[in-house]
Amino acid sequence: MKRRNLLILNNLIIATLLIIRLMVFGWLLLIIGLFVIMPITVLHIVATNKGFNKYSKLNENEKLILWMSVYSYILFILFQYEMDDRSGYIIIDEFVRKYIIGSYDYVSDFSNISLIISLITGLVIIVADIFILRRIKTLNKEKLLKK
Repeated sequence: MKRRNLLILNNLIIATLLIIRLMVFGWLLLIIGLFVIMPITVLHIVATNKGFNKYSKLNENEKLILWMSVYSYILFILFQYEMDDRSGYIIIDEFVRKYIIGSYDYVSDFSNISLIISLITGLVIIVADIFILRRIKTLNKEKLLKK
């Protein structure tokens, strides 16, 4: 895939996930969203855009880490636990129920699995994105040294 297409795909994925996340709005987004979700999202946007911008210069393992960050971000957003005045729910479950099926009934509470998924994917995103940013910085230094 070309660099431009990768950048468009990456930003389209991020925008779609953020729209879904904002459509399924609850108390937890208000309480912890600004302090946890937003910094991880900003880090992810910066790192993946820089990574896809230099995609052709990355080796296979680095490309794998970049894609792992993208997939982890998808899981991080879709499997977040949220609650409103009635009950708790996972974002993807509530989105499908509310906007695709049209049902407002709560089926079950997935808080145990959601917390584990959110913690693991959040850590993977942070580690992978920091690795990507450091690698891009190294590539930029190498480019300057060649001049």
